[in-house]
Amino acid sequence: MNGPQAHWLEGGSRLHLNHGPIDLIIEAFGEADECRAAYGQAVARFQTILQELVDELPE
Repeated sequence: MNGPQAHWLEGGSRLHLNHGPIDLIIEAFGEADECRAAYGQAVARFQTILQELVDELPE
């Protein structure tokens, strides 16, 4: 399985985040600098979310 992926969709206003079964398309609204910060935070948080969810599963 590939690791977390983040790619801008056509038009550059929506971000596609994908890792295993997780597939998100996100769009931020607001001031440009705030949107850039939000996208950066989303990508950073997305890096470990799948493993954290797996760790919560019962054995």
